[in-house]
Order: sequence, then C-alpha cells, then structure tokens
Amino acid sequence: MDAIKNNDIRAVKRIIREGVDLNKAVDPDGLYTPLQYAALIGSVDIVKLFLNSGLSANCKRLNQPKRFGPYDLRCRPKKRFLQSSCASQYYQTVIEHPPLHLAVNSGNALCVQSLINAGSNIDQVSDVGWGLNTVLCSAAASGNVEVGKIILNENDNLINFIRPPGHSALYVAFYNHNFDFFLFLLQSGANPNIENFSGQSFLHNAVVNSNFPYTFVIALIQHGAQSSTTNSNGDIPLDLAHSNNDNYLIGVLTPATICCSGSATSSKHVALPSLQEWSAHYIRIFFSFQQILQSPLPQHLIIYILGTYGRRNAS
Repeated sequence: MDAIKNNDIRAVKRIIREGVDLNKAVDPDGLYTPLQYAALIGSVDIVKLFLNSGLSANCKRLNQPKRFGPYDLRCRPKKRFLQSSCASQYYQTVIEHPPLHLAVNSGNALCVQSLINAGSNIDQVSDVGWGLNTVLCSAAASGNVEVGKIILNENDNLINFIRPPGHSALYVAFYNHNFDFFLFLLQSGANPNIENFSGQSFLHNAVVNSNFPYTFVIALIQHGAQSSTTNSNGDIPLDLAHSNNDNYLIGVLTPATICCSGSATSSKHVALPSLQEWSAHYIRIFFSFQQILQSPLPQHLIIYILGTYGRRNAS
C-alpha cells in the first residue's frame, strides 16, 4: 500500500510480477484492496495499471468492522428514524467500497473515466452511512462538476434517483452547499420539487435556513421550483420568509408565488399586493434599471416588471 500511496509505478509493477494476489491483499486497516485504495487516493496511473493486469473494475472487499458507537457513519440503526439513543441499538454492518465510488469521492475525473471504460457498473449503489448512495450522490457530495458530467453522460436516469429518506443527488449538493454542482444538476434536468420525508421542499429548506446563500433560492425559482407548495405545517416558502423578516426573499418570492398560484393570498390568507403594485414598488425601492437587468430574477419576471413600470409611468 505504501507503493500505491507514493504513486511508485515501478514498485507496483514489481509486486504484480511477483504474483501477489491483488484481490486478497488489503491495507493495514483491512478496509481496501489495492485497486480500491488507488481509486480512493485518485492515482489514475496505478488504477490503469491494475485494470490492465486483469483486475475487475467492480471488485470490492466486503468488510466486517468492529462495533462502533452510535455516531459512527459506518453503523446504522435497526429501525430507521425510530432508533434509541442507546448504543446497543446499533449493529455491525457490512461495508461495500466499490472502486468507482471511491474514485468519485477522490474527485479524479480521469480515474472515474478509466473505471467506467473498464466496465465498472455505473448503477451500483454503496450502502455506507445513512442511505443508499449512487455514484452521482457521491459526486454531489464532493462537488466535482466534471465527474458529474461523466456520470450523467453514462446514465442520466441517476439524476432523480431518490435514496432514503427522500434525498436525491440534488439534495446532497444542496446540503453540502456545493452550488456549482447544484446548478449543474438543475440545468441537467434535476427535479427541484422533490420533498424529503418531512414534507419540506428545497425552497422551504433554503428559506428557513439562513445559512443558505440567496443564490440557491434564485436558482430554484429559475428552474421551476413551485413556490406555492405547502409543507407539513401548511406554510409556503413566502410564509417562512415573512417569519424570518427577510425582505430580500420576500421580494423574490412574492411575484414567483403569484405567478405559480394565480392568487394574491398566501397560505395564511394574508393579502398580498397585486403583481403590478408589487413590481413598481420593487423597482422604486430596491433596484435601478441597470440593476434589474443584471439581477438573477427569471427573465420573464424582469420583462414583466419593466413593462409594468413603463405603463405606470406613461399613465
């Protein structure tokens, strides 16, 4: 493993010539075979060397770890969402480390492409942590857009795969604040209206969590997120923005909500200004014409606002 870690091609070739069974060799912790370890650290030259020597691109070692505490990601509760806080409720589980998943986690696009070209199963799922991770979910966690493009080029059906508990690759990118990957998935056709097990949409989560940049909300609206959808408490995103006294999000969500629902009332039956009244106020208070043209609002809303403002001035 030291030869792999140091990317020592000559040493690895010598080990192969000596006839070492690379399928049975493992690292000192007993977790990874040589191919898995090379994929994990993103050593594309050694990965290619192993593949050319006859190793299967789908080989993986099934590991039986020691008992861990309840907060170790390698342990899973016996009953999802109903687990006791007692550590005895957690049991040992078999961990699968497919080489492709490890390569995706490393972020090395050449390594990922080499494994796919060698026949690695793009549809394989890794049962590590609190759900089933597709390779696209792993890419979303690392935030490497180039790797994401390679994966979707092989199988674009993975884009809306829902893993327990109702999370897609878009959610993984969202949760990890990987905006570039988040936007890439939206532009590639990811569904922005998927709800998690608690009935929260992406828009609800982005609005209620103040640590999320506004760019996530703008991107969701631009790509078809339904701003009139209610959560389990009967709140639409606009209600949550009002609860947080977030004037910027109120300004962004108000026209989007009216456009989606065709109504000028929120889910709490609070009267909202008409779109014409709101748009003129929005321009007068927040934006100059130049700022509007450079703003991230959807183009049809910008045109509507400018048209409304022009008609009002003419009258």
